[in-house]
Order: sequence, then C-alpha cells, then structure tokens
Amino acid sequence: MKCIRRLCLLGMILGQTYVFAGPPLSTGDVPTATEGILEIYAGQRYQENADGTIGREMETELAYGVNERLEGLIEVPYISEEGVRGWGDVTLGGKYILLAETAKRPGIAGSLKCELPSASAAQGLGRGAPAWAVRLRGQKTWGRLTAMVNVGYTIIVEPIINGSRKTRENSWFTAAAEEYKLCKKTILVSEVYWLTREKPGAFNRLAYSVGFKQKLTPNFRIHGAVGGSLRHEDVGGPQLRIFLGVKYELEVKPRTRGEN
Repeated sequence: MKCIRRLCLLGMILGQTYVFAGPPLSTGDVPTATEGILEIYAGQRYQENADGTIGREMETELAYGVNERLEGLIEVPYISEEGVRGWGDVTLGGKYILLAETAKRPGIAGSLKCELPSASAAQGLGRGAPAWAVRLRGQKTWGRLTAMVNVGYTIIVEPIINGSRKTRENSWFTAAAEEYKLCKKTILVSEVYWLTREKPGAFNRLAYSVGFKQKLTPNFRIHGAVGGSLRHEDVGGPQLRIFLGVKYELEVKPRTRGEN
C-alpha cells in the first residue's frame, strides 16, 4: 500500500503526462545480463517532433550474458512515420565490464554497437550506411540511489541515397541519470542527455526523461518513460516522447557434451 500511495503522488506531480516505457532511458547502465540469461526487451515508442511530425517505433532488443563481464545484443526496430512503415536497420553490439563496482569505487563498462544498413534509406527506414557507436559508462550506488553517467561517440559513414551522397557528421552523446528504489519492486528513473547533430544544419538535442521500472514477477517487469526537449521552443526536439515496454528474463542452458 505504501508503494501504491507513492505512485499516486507521483502521478499527481506529473499531471496529465503519461509515464510509460522502453528499456526505458537513453542512458546505459554498467551491469551486463546474468551469465546464461537472455534478456528480452519489447516496447512501443511514440514521439512528437518539433516540425509537427509524429513517429512510432516498435523496438525489440535481445541481450545475452556470455559470462559475468560480457554481454552480446541485437536490436531490431519496426518504424511507422509519415505514412512509411517497415523494418529499420538491425544493430549488433556488446558490453563489457571494465571495472566492477565495489563499496568504495564506481563500476565502469564500455559498449560497442554497429548499426547495419539493412533497411531502405530511400524510404526513410534506415541510414543507408553503417554507423559505429562506442560508449563509456559509469555507475555508483548509495543505498536506494544509483547514479549513472555516459559519454559516447558515433562514427557515421556518409550514405549514397538515390545516387546522391549525403553529408553526415559524427555525433557525441553525454548523459547523467539516476535510479531511486522506491520500494522492493518499484524504481523511479530520470535522466538529462545531450546529443549532437548528425545532419549539417540540424540542431543539437538537450532533453530529459522521467519514468519507472515495476517488477511483476522475478523474471518479468514493465517499465516506462516520458520526456521532451529542454531547449527553447523544443529546438532539437522532441516535443514529446513516450515509451512503454516490458522485459523478460529467459534462462538459456547450454548443452553439455554427449547430451542428445
């Protein structure tokens, strides 16, 4: 009952905004998936952009714990925007814990992702060229509070779309986030992040997200976030971003030799 009352108070503070989710923040954490566990994420994103367009994206992510420090992942989006629908670019990647967190020091991890040009750039579903993203993550917990910081850099190859080469700029990403354990199964989250432009003449993005993670069973949770731009007149966007999703942990037992 105490958790329910706290969630109701949060809803009164947020007013008419909806707090739903994806993983759910843009800021990445340090811990990897447990060894032998497949983490399955599925979610729906709704976004209103500064130019008045509305985009929807169904996101699926699979993360597998290779060992206690290494995680492999694959991401596959389904995009719907301005009458265009279809599968987006597939992303492959991994995360490695460089320094495990202790009582006296923060945890540090590095991640690498490659967005493959698997979707049609001419239809607006993909980049049309590979993009490599590297990110350094830090994390420290004090009681109920966990703080996270990220610094990332994305190398974007200039694509050729309909016979014409498109100019692109490599992009920086920085973020600071926190998680607060409200009660045993409920966590509140928030973040502020800065993303530099990819296309010449576009605006850099300074935005925020607030949300929650709610565990329903030991292997299943729902999570959500709502956010928007922190810049004047929503320059750089988005005007509104809502994400609602779930996470399911599936135990994957490797076959032993000689087993039929």
